[in-house]
Amino acid sequence: MDAMLARSAHAEGFIAAAGDNPDSTLVALDFDGTLSEMVEDPEQAFIHPEARRALAELIGRVGHVAIITGRPVDQVRRLGYLNDDLLQKLIVLGQYGAERLDSDGRRVPDAAPSVRRAIEELQPLADEYPGLFIEDKQHAVGVHTRRAPKGTLAKVESTVVAVAQRLGLEVEPGKEVLELRAHRVSKGEALRGLMRETAAEAVAMVGDDLGDISAFDVIKEHQASGKPGLVVVSGSEERPELTEMADMLCGGPAGVAVWMDSVGVNPA
Repeated sequence: MDAMLARSAHAEGFIAAAGDNPDSTLVALDFDGTLSEMVEDPEQAFIHPEARRALAELIGRVGHVAIITGRPVDQVRRLGYLNDDLLQKLIVLGQYGAERLDSDGRRVPDAAPSVRRAIEELQPLADEYPGLFIEDKQHAVGVHTRRAPKGTLAKVESTVVAVAQRLGLEVEPGKEVLELRAHRVSKGEALRGLMRETAAEAVAMVGDDLGDISAFDVIKEHQASGKPGLVVVSGSEERPELTEMADMLCGGPAGVAVWMDSVGVNPA
């Protein structure tokens, strides 16, 4: 896939608006698969070097930059090498918006008892299926099968969903992972809140997985109201269906970095 491939007139419209009025521009980005490569061990999903550079430079050019992710904010800070200088202008919304990290500090709700119970019930799957591992996110639990033989996710899905239903947890599917969440907030709600908070006119959302669709829908509503909005997809073979929603298609984190380099630059 090319580094960047424009797919709609919204791409040029957003870039022009961001260049003309960068202070009223909001760029929101997912983390895994967007700023970092997808890897077998989520603890090793460090930010792509070019994405880290481009993110730091973008923060200096536009008014508002955010990371909206399913990860806890502490993980994002570590894996993204987010120092205090970056956090002066960067907002990190973790666990789909349940957590927040910014220049004012870190705000994280108490761990959910239902998540602790789910981890206990799901842990035997890790013994039964080699390569499957359970990730404790305090407010969510991830059942990862990226390191397991192909087809493992399909074999355990009914068990995982049954546990979620019994404990009142929300199921969020992803790339070789099922995540069970104690809260109902979505990336779309998180993005909508940021748009109200910042009063941004030009808004872009960059993502790569099913959890980003609700935020993409918010962008489509923004476009329908006549305002500059952009859906940017970090494309992969695992989620080809998302390319149909894309106004701009990027070839993974390196391609996202190239796109970020174009934002907030006045073409004149």
